[in-house]
Amino acid sequence: MTDRHNPRLTEPGNAIPATGQSVEQIYRNDEQPLPKSSSKPPALPRNYSVGGQVPQTEKPQLILTRSYANQNQGNRDVRLPVTARESSNAQGQPPGSYPTDHQYPPPPQEKSHSSKGSKFRGKVGSFFNGDSSHGQRQDDDRTRKDDYYRKDDYSRKDDYSRRDDYSRKGGYSRKDDYPRKDNRPIEDDYAKMERYRDQRNDLQQLYDELKETTRERILGLEKALQTEQDTVKVIKLSAHELQKTKDSKELVFGVQETDDVIRSRFESLLADIRTWASGFSCTTGQELHLEVQKHSEYRQVAPSCLTLDQLDEAVKSERPKQDKKQKRHFIRGWTSYVMIRSLFRILNKQGPSTGEDVGPSEVDLEAFRRLENKLWYTDDNVISQRSFNDWRALTVHLLSEATEHPSREERVQVGSELAAQAVMDLVHVWADADKKQDLTASLINIFKDALAFSQFLRQQRALWTPRLPTMLSHEGLLMFDAGCMKDDNLSDDEDDDRIGGARHRQKYVQLVISPALYKRGTTDGAKFDSERAVVPARVTVVTT
Repeated sequence: MTDRHNPRLTEPGNAIPATGQSVEQIYRNDEQPLPKSSSKPPALPRNYSVGGQVPQTEKPQLILTRSYANQNQGNRDVRLPVTARESSNAQGQPPGSYPTDHQYPPPPQEKSHSSKGSKFRGKVGSFFNGDSSHGQRQDDDRTRKDDYYRKDDYSRKDDYSRRDDYSRKGGYSRKDDYPRKDNRPIEDDYAKMERYRDQRNDLQQLYDELKETTRERILGLEKALQTEQDTVKVIKLSAHELQKTKDSKELVFGVQETDDVIRSRFESLLADIRTWASGFSCTTGQELHLEVQKHSEYRQVAPSCLTLDQLDEAVKSERPKQDKKQKRHFIRGWTSYVMIRSLFRILNKQGPSTGEDVGPSEVDLEAFRRLENKLWYTDDNVISQRSFNDWRALTVHLLSEATEHPSREERVQVGSELAAQAVMDLVHVWADADKKQDLTASLINIFKDALAFSQFLRQQRALWTPRLPTMLSHEGLLMFDAGCMKDDNLSDDEDDDRIGGARHRQKYVQLVISPALYKRGTTDGAKFDSERAVVPARVTVVTT
């Protein structure tokens, strides 16, 4: 853009003299004008005379030669020669001054107004032909930029503060609230630092407040948690003491033990019988002396043997090792049968009750057995199962307390010897001659423990019954039942319900090795309507 009031340097060291004469300067393609000075010129004094006339600007003549046109045919960025204004009223002005205070140099951001081709020539023609609209627009632009540079620091600070206030309140609500783009102040580094510092301080204060609130909340929750834990600890301690007192206290029914304790004692008794049976040599060639009148009793141990010959074949095997194992299985089963029949009182609704209580005197035992049978076979609608079992547990407990100790021990010894002799009469042929006496004595001690365990079960409010499986099929054979039986060939870790039950479906029991322990009712004297096998019976099955 050509400035009418601003002298320009055309070449280094050469300035256009302010004489009003025309100077023709042709720029070559590789020449560039010197950068404009960004410093603010000094203010001009107002020393015009009142009523003075301002001299008119002399229009320079533009002479375009043929050489100029030829040289600049391919370069449209042509700069016009500039003439300095000549004023007669501005006498005594210092060099570089201007006639009016509105003619300041443009701001540093101003770009040179250059055009190309006919557009440039049209503007030049209008400029030198006296077109005032173009010059007026330049004056307006320069005036607006001069006003911007006249702003002092306070005005710029006020504009920035106004914009910052708007941003802190959440932004500008309308587009018109934004400051004008050309009047928007430039934020310097110090203002940014101050703003960031204020934001940092605000965030730090908010963080400290939230941290303190969270800490107090955590302390409160920890205190409440500790209180609840102390309460739970006190409740557990009270429950433990109550259970301990209840377990150690002997009620009128005697000590009532849990299922785990009773199961453990029963399994320990069966383990003793197994260890005792391993003392038999079971040499090949020795056969049992079976009696025909006891065939029904033999079938309690070997339900698959319909005849005595089948029983004799069931306990034999062509392989010596398997033959010895089969014989010991039969010894364990026969010993269990005799023990239950002689030493345990078994109440049966479907048939006669078996077994006798050993301990009370003969007179007391007879009176108790007669009264128990009468109450047991009475209709449940008249005498409930709970009432009967409570009476039974209390009566046995009182009789055991009333019986003198020496006489009870004597009867226990006699009952154990009779039961041991009944076992040895059948299986003694499989024992070595020098071990028969020791085996008999060991069996007597086992039966003494069995008698003590029998009296213990009789004093429980729940009805505990050790029993051999007796459910027979229509063919007279005992079928395998995974609910109350376990195959001895399976390990203890295997589940009968999943493995044994599926594998032995439609299989028949060959030998019963040990009895099952059934329970009816609970320790509190309730739920007598169902019975379950706490300890399953161990059996071997018939293979096909």
